[in-house]
Amino acid sequence: MKKNLVLAAMFAAALSLASVGCNGGKTQKSGTVDSAAVDSVKDSVEAAKPAAPKQSEAAKKLGLKPLATSPSGEYTYYLDKKNLAFYIDNPAAGKLDKIDFVEKYELINVNPGEITDYSVRKDKVAFIIFNGGNTAAMEGFYGAYFSMKDNKMHDITFAPAMKFNKDKSVLEVFEPTSPYPYPEGKDVTYDLDKL
Repeated sequence: MKKNLVLAAMFAAALSLASVGCNGGKTQKSGTVDSAAVDSVKDSVEAAKPAAPKQSEAAKKLGLKPLATSPSGEYTYYLDKKNLAFYIDNPAAGKLDKIDFVEKYELINVNPGEITDYSVRKDKVAFIIFNGGNTAAMEGFYGAYFSMKDNKMHDITFAPAMKFNKDKSVLEVFEPTSPYPYPEGKDVTYDLDKL
């Protein structure tokens, strides 16, 4: 789109120069047509820029970068990987809600766990959350996604191993079919766009 705008500006400038050359030798005020064309292109470029996500005062104090904005533009979302939390910000209402992964998933606090990866899709944010288990038998990953349609967190599965595919559109999971140390199991995939 920017390329089209630049081409439009160049075309407008070329027309302006052509009109100066074809005006029968009459004097034309310098800069009138050119500056109007340039201003028009500048306005178009400014209008094409995406608006910055709206933030409530409470969200600004967090100092986190916005992760996603709802399709309606009503909500802005933040991920605090360090403190294992996800925030839902409604700037118009001045309301900031927090989803605490430790509290929701009862992560074992011997090791605090971590968000190992995430994927932002059209209307959802998917997470892979390591539970920080203190023994190998208790270690594992929670797959979950936040839906921007209902502003709620949804569980996908718990497994000893999971990752996203290359373009982060699919959650690839090893689900054991035998007890620890899980010698047997099956590979299962979850298409994030179909959840």
